[in-house]
Amino acid sequence: MQPFNSILNIIFMKLIKFYLLIVVMSSQLIVAGQDKGQNKPKEESKSLIKWYSFEEAVELQEKQPKTIFIDMYTDWCGWCKKMDKETFHNPQIAAYINANYYPVKFNAERKDSIVYKGKTYYNKGSGKRPPHELAVELLKGRMSYPTIVYIDDQFNVNPVGGYMDPAKIEPVLIYFAERIHRSAPFADFKKNFESYYINKEKPEQLVNWLPFDKAITMNSANPKKILVLIVSDFSRGSELEVNTTFTDSVIAAYLNEKYYCVKLRAEMTDTITIGNQVFVNEKKTPNYPHQLPIALLQGKMSYPSVLFLDEKSQIINKISGYLIPKGLEPFIKYFGDDYYKTKQWAEYRQDFKSSIK
Repeated sequence: MQPFNSILNIIFMKLIKFYLLIVVMSSQLIVAGQDKGQNKPKEESKSLIKWYSFEEAVELQEKQPKTIFIDMYTDWCGWCKKMDKETFHNPQIAAYINANYYPVKFNAERKDSIVYKGKTYYNKGSGKRPPHELAVELLKGRMSYPTIVYIDDQFNVNPVGGYMDPAKIEPVLIYFAERIHRSAPFADFKKNFESYYINKEKPEQLVNWLPFDKAITMNSANPKKILVLIVSDFSRGSELEVNTTFTDSVIAAYLNEKYYCVKLRAEMTDTITIGNQVFVNEKKTPNYPHQLPIALLQGKMSYPSVLFLDEKSQIINKISGYLIPKGLEPFIKYFGDDYYKTKQWAEYRQDFKSSIK
């Protein structure tokens, strides 16, 4: 097998030219497209949110993947107006939506036709308050207003109904913007979100975190597996995973026994030397990622991410996305106890029994 240093050299040389253009998504400012004049609210000029038409958002998502945020409303909906006035005029909420979503105002009773994914949708005009066909599809037949529809970069449609004030919508925004919905149930995420951000619970840091270069050196002298947690200053999921998942006593005790553990900030500015390779942060843009996380993640910058390295410092596998303790536990034991050498993941996961109460 090639030594870890050689693997990093190969990955690094292939990727670094391309990633001079990387811009961390959370730092970007969204520039609104030209107003096509359809389905835009009358008071849009006063809005803190830069609203797109549905067609613009779909086009932008294809070019630069980001979740589409659709405020599904009607002209007669009082709670929709209240949400406009109070929730969407909150500066922090508006800024987060602008930075992390393509936001759309969608009148569920609009009259024009819309082409989406090769199909044309209409408002057939039957009934007292006829809904648009696309609204019916996106709301999955539950015509309740206001409803926020989240369409992720894999075209998964997630409608969340009901009026939400700024405090209530914040964890939902983070849940879908950071794609946590793919790795953790909302109830578990919300519980951890509230304990850390609302109740200000600050559990003790139990994992023995090491610098990356030190972990590599220690592994050469006394071989163990290495767990690398890559986080970002601009990812709430990263902060939550560090302070709720990795502070679980069962998780921490197992990691300290079986692994050398490393926590890397994607935006760090340290100079790290591994063998004859020097890794730095070139700071090409604000919040630009460091060369080492770029190489380790092979350019797929998703936070938080956990990498597993074997006793020879070779990368075994990677998992991306926020995980609760019971979500992380089977992974660390699958690799830590070498089950990955003899069992398929599906078979192992089916038989796995958690030690976390």
